[in-house]
Amino acid sequence: MSLNSDIVRVVRGTPTRGTPQIQSERSIQYATRGMCTIMPPFASGSLLANMFNRLWCNALDLYEAGAADLFLLHHDDIEPRTICWLDVLVQEMRRTGAAILCPVILLKNIGGETSTAMHIPGTWRTRRLTIEECWQLPTTFHATDVHKLWPRMAQTNLVINSGLLLVDLSRPEFLRTDDDGELEFFFTVQDRCVRGDDGRWKAESWSEDWDFSARCTAAGLPVYATTAVEVIHHGNGQWCNRNPAEPPARLAMEQKELTHAA
Repeated sequence: MSLNSDIVRVVRGTPTRGTPQIQSERSIQYATRGMCTIMPPFASGSLLANMFNRLWCNALDLYEAGAADLFLLHHDDIEPRTICWLDVLVQEMRRTGAAILCPVILLKNIGGETSTAMHIPGTWRTRRLTIEECWQLPTTFHATDVHKLWPRMAQTNLVINSGLLLVDLSRPEFLRTDDDGELEFFFTVQDRCVRGDDGRWKAESWSEDWDFSARCTAAGLPVYATTAVEVIHHGNGQWCNRNPAEPPARLAMEQKELTHAA
């Protein structure tokens, strides 16, 4: 099978520190209308990147065994709300030719910033897009779409979240190894301490999702983000990526339909 088959086989990996949150599990009930089959392994532990990599290795093993087409990394605090959201993601991946694709996801604060960002290659300089900016772009967008709308960002690349990350396993680059036999694509968190503009030391991190995105771009693989799927980022509140300009009445109707479908 392949991404273009009638039925797409998706390995859904959920990293968790314990029992997965109910929101991410409930969303599987309305993920697909039969377009996809879903295999749901879990990985638990306290090392974030290690959990991701265990799930990643499992997905690659299944692909090499001829049993999987796509990998879906689904954080347990992310709740997709769109009916048949997995079908939508697969359709957007087919349409755009994306190697990796993730919905725009809001940070857990009131500032409107997202974990979708533009990055200057070879540096740690990254500029987050706001939810308002993301909704000015095409529904599913690439770095070139950002460059067209904001030419001042022309030297930057798109980096995306891993909260609901869909990966096309058929891309041969994902199985490429170096001279030591180590995979070139994996999840890793980088940290450093630098002196800030105020003269004080500060800790910084380069996250595993942005790092994976940057690796894809460097290898010539297309990276896309989308607002086609509505998601809620759960924590001490609920942060939804819906269009801030959307009329409340329409949102209420969609919520009613979702509750009925679930």
